[in-house]
Amino acid sequence: MDAAYAAYQAGKTSEAIRLYQEVLRADPTQRDAWLGLAVIAHADNQREPAMDAYKRVLRLEPQNATALAGLSSLITNAGEPQQESRLREMLARSPQEADLNNALGLVLSGEKRWSEAQPLFFKAHSAAPQEPQFAYNLAVTLDHLRKSGLAAQYYETAIGLAQGRASGFDETSARTRLAALKASAVAGGSR
Repeated sequence: MDAAYAAYQAGKTSEAIRLYQEVLRADPTQRDAWLGLAVIAHADNQREPAMDAYKRVLRLEPQNATALAGLSSLITNAGEPQQESRLREMLARSPQEADLNNALGLVLSGEKRWSEAQPLFFKAHSAAPQEPQFAYNLAVTLDHLRKSGLAAQYYETAIGLAQGRASGFDETSARTRLAALKASAVAGGSR
């Protein structure tokens, strides 16, 4: 499991998949291996394999927040009222779950409801401060809310956290936006 997770973090998804599958051949009830396969398939937009793996996780652990959030995002299209209400219900039961906060933040940001998404992304980042995607989502939201200084801080955090691991976002775009924010701050400060 440790080697599979390390391979995933290093962006070696083929190796991670192979290692997770080895774990599952030895123990088909290994929840974390199913979750690893689900997350990788979801990131690769492989809807059916991701849904299958998330469902297997939920058979083993019915309240697994990561699987619930992942499955919810695959079952319904973003922007459907059912998805938002389903995520809000899950969050009511598990308000500190990073994945659920992030999932609802993504739904709201997809509708450009930035001020509602921002505290959810902040909570996700606070609950899982080593997760680059959560810092990045917070940065983008702060950027849309015109909180440039804070946005730059979280872009920098996300980029730093992404070093040598799967980030879940376009690092080149994040660096470009960070540079633009810094240049704007310098130009604004020299007046």
